[in-house]
Amino acid sequence: MFCCNSEQFKAQHHKIKGILFLIFSIILIIVGILWIEGKIKENKYIGQGYSNKNTITVSGTGKISIKPDLAVVSISVVSQSKLVVEAQADNTEKMNNITSFLKDELKILDKDIKTTGYNIYPEYNYTKDGVRYFIGYKITQTLGVKIRDLAKVGDVLGGATELGANEINSLTFTIEDLEKAKVDARKLAIENAKEKAKTLSSQIGVGLGKIISFNEDYYNTVPTPMYSTKEAYGLGGSGSVPDVQTGENEVSVNVSLTYELR
Repeated sequence: MFCCNSEQFKAQHHKIKGILFLIFSIILIIVGILWIEGKIKENKYIGQGYSNKNTITVSGTGKISIKPDLAVVSISVVSQSKLVVEAQADNTEKMNNITSFLKDELKILDKDIKTTGYNIYPEYNYTKDGVRYFIGYKITQTLGVKIRDLAKVGDVLGGATELGANEINSLTFTIEDLEKAKVDARKLAIENAKEKAKTLSSQIGVGLGKIISFNEDYYNTVPTPMYSTKEAYGLGGSGSVPDVQTGENEVSVNVSLTYELR
């Protein structure tokens, strides 16, 4: 009698365990389905985006006008001669004088003077019959110069020319700490966009939710240098230097913000 009761107990025990396992499995399935639904709603599920949501996108612009604090210019000496050694000697003497002038008289730092090019190549011309003939060698040496004291820009250009520079290119005025200006312009652009969003949502009668997208474009407008000539100072008074006007640079940031609507 005891044996039969024991077997029945075991059978009943296994049946209960099976029922409990089934219930537990069903609960896990339900929890999994609810979790997946939640992820879909949060747009974290693969393949789901914001295309199925009601959104609004607004743009804003922020502009900062700021006086440049750094000038950058390329100064070149071009020498020509039938003998390469003569062209090289002429070029070296003139460029060394220019470099000494920049360092010793204008106190431009070594780190702000850099040789950016040195080229030697033969030059040829052609007769009316198309026959090529050699006319000499041409040597071009170029310095890239950063001028931190903008009051010295005219002296750099005038002094370098007087000492033999015959090509001056790419004079630009820029802002050394450009990132700070971008941060300030971005702040204005975001404020402008948010104000537009508030106005627009009020006009169309909807509420603004969270920002779900942000894009940014950046522009740095560098003015073309304007100059005239004036009597040179500190150069013996016999030459002239450009009177360069630096103007202002404009740093502009455009942003677009996309809001959920509620």
